[in-house]
Amino acid sequence: MREQRLPDEATWNAARERAAKLFGLAPPALITANSVSLLVEALKARADELRAPAAGLVRTLETRLRTLGIEPEKAQRMRTARALGACAPGNLGRDLLPSAASRVGASKAGRAGASPVSGGYELC
Repeated sequence: MREQRLPDEATWNAARERAAKLFGLAPPALITANSVSLLVEALKARADELRAPAAGLVRTLETRLRTLGIEPEKAQRMRTARALGACAPGNLGRDLLPSAASRVGASKAGRAGASPVSGGYELC
């Protein structure tokens, strides 16, 4: 058996807070390889649920902006909506919990279906 490197307490707590505020998830306080894998999977599932509504927002917003005579490309809301629509489900969990899943190890992450995690705190 190999020792599994897990996120430090500050990183884990930040990820738990973001998951709760942004997606209504309640990851456990205890940092375990299983907790990290489960959080990544829950984030991916939630992202999949939100994908269709996000695409609908882009279409509706573009229509409304054009109706009001506003060029969608110049509207900040449109840029934000498109940026959110471009988020990939695999990236969402990875970036909310920086470096955590990669620390869990390939065997545990692979078994849970989680992809390795790396990067910053961006949402996608």
